[in-house]
Amino acid sequence: MHQRISDVEEWERTAWQYAREVGVAPPASVLPELLVDLDEAHARLTAADDKLRERLARVCAELSALTAIALIAADSPGPARRFWRTAVRVADQTTDEALQARIRGRRAVFTLYDDLPVSTALTMAEDAVAVSDGRATAGAASGHAARAQGLAQLGCHAEARRALGDLEATFERLGAATADDRRSQWGWGQQRLLHVASFVYAHAGDASRATRAQESALTLYPKQLDQGRAQIELHRATCLIMAGDPIEGALHVTRTLTSLPSPLRHDALIRRSAQHVVEAVPAKAANDPAVCEARHMLTSMASSHG
Repeated sequence: MHQRISDVEEWERTAWQYAREVGVAPPASVLPELLVDLDEAHARLTAADDKLRERLARVCAELSALTAIALIAADSPGPARRFWRTAVRVADQTTDEALQARIRGRRAVFTLYDDLPVSTALTMAEDAVAVSDGRATAGAASGHAARAQGLAQLGCHAEARRALGDLEATFERLGAATADDRRSQWGWGQQRLLHVASFVYAHAGDASRATRAQESALTLYPKQLDQGRAQIELHRATCLIMAGDPIEGALHVTRTLTSLPSPLRHDALIRRSAQHVVEAVPAKAANDPAVCEARHMLTSMASSHG
């Protein structure tokens, strides 16, 4: 299978387009074609000569990671793990350390939505930061982001704030092309920084800082990214629960889920985010009708997905 530079350029454009579709288009609509293209890209990588192999390996690593992200959203974490392993392995066949860090960083972030222990995501986050080796890369930013959110989930609020500080310092040093990209899976726009700040402050019960981060994030999310907007609203529910109002927090979960556009009713990232919020309700309020309603809605969403 003879490869030409024009063929590789076409594959690079294809990978770039998928990076803008995954996370915006419903997984069911993007996964079939993505899997077909990934299979073909792997076949071309196997037959590639040395001159083009590195570029095709980058394409395969990116497409594998994007497949894993789509599978997480489709509530298929087991298959997603296999594609993450492939993405890391193929990225490591290149000399592109920024790519290696980027794949690892996104893996750490999305592992927070897996069934694995939070400690697994924290280990992956440290790996992404280590591979970046002090450079301000998208991978390092994702690594710090995953670490901040994972520590916040575990209730290690002081450590989570320090990790958020590391993220803020990295973000300030990111190149403009990365920091200005708010639509691609590989960009690291300011809305992501604000998302992490919202998460960390919400879990710490710092409603004032959380609210400021949430309001700023909502002004920056591209209109197509309803997923991110819904998650910010779920952070608001966490704020309410941590502030001592679990009933209003549960009601806000229900309002947020009810208002979702139809395609997002099956988005596992949103559902798992909502489950995490409901799990934070203290035991004394666990049987309140508002909490039961939120829990029932989550069960219904999971059943309809299956």
